[in-house]
Amino acid sequence: MSSPPSPSKEESSFPTTRWTIVRMAGADDWEQARLALESLCREYWKPLQAFTRRLGQTEADASDTIQEFLSRFVESGGFTKADEPKGRLRTFLLRSLRNHLTDQWRQTNIQKNSVQKGSLSLDAWSRTELSGDDNHSHEGTEAFDREWAKSIMDRTLEALRKSYAERGKQTVFEKLLPVVEGDSLPSESRDALCSELGMSSNALGVEVHRLRNRLAQTVRKIIGDTVDDESEIEEELRYLAKVLTK
Repeated sequence: MSSPPSPSKEESSFPTTRWTIVRMAGADDWEQARLALESLCREYWKPLQAFTRRLGQTEADASDTIQEFLSRFVESGGFTKADEPKGRLRTFLLRSLRNHLTDQWRQTNIQKNSVQKGSLSLDAWSRTELSGDDNHSHEGTEAFDREWAKSIMDRTLEALRKSYAERGKQTVFEKLLPVVEGDSLPSESRDALCSELGMSSNALGVEVHRLRNRLAQTVRKIIGDTVDDESEIEEELRYLAKVLTK
């Protein structure tokens, strides 16, 4: 999939996001924060699982690990502990998972002298903790990033597909999406598409332009829901484009 187009500049102020709600929540509005955090964590399930699997866990063990991690993370209000979580939810969740896996491994080895099947190896995980350039850590982070980028784009397309369907234009969306994601159409294909959609060439161009803009705005909105400040959106968009083009 091609990288997302650059969004048009928005004039509105940066809105309150789910991640902002989670971070700023106090005891009085913990339920609101918990619900916001739960919805965000569901969207990060696959990236977190991909990271854990690249560190050596089986699919079943990785699923159990992420289920345990997210359940404890939500119920304990993990974001309120130690250093105040700032910036991107993506990096904060990954850091928290690393800490969880380290604690999990240490607890296992306090109780038993040998590593159980399906657990992370001592040597691999020790190197990961001691060296940021360890292959296991690097591969795990890359797997996380790929699933994160895929999740962002999948949610973007799902939101756009729903929006177009509600306006009775789902066929327009499905036909134009490959045009937006790919290169310009040759004249023969453009004429055929115009005929199929019952549009003039100019009208088709307008629809493609609108879809590109809506795609950019939707990606921006989804990214914006996981950062603290509007200035961080642009950096996350650049990082998303980098991951998508690898």
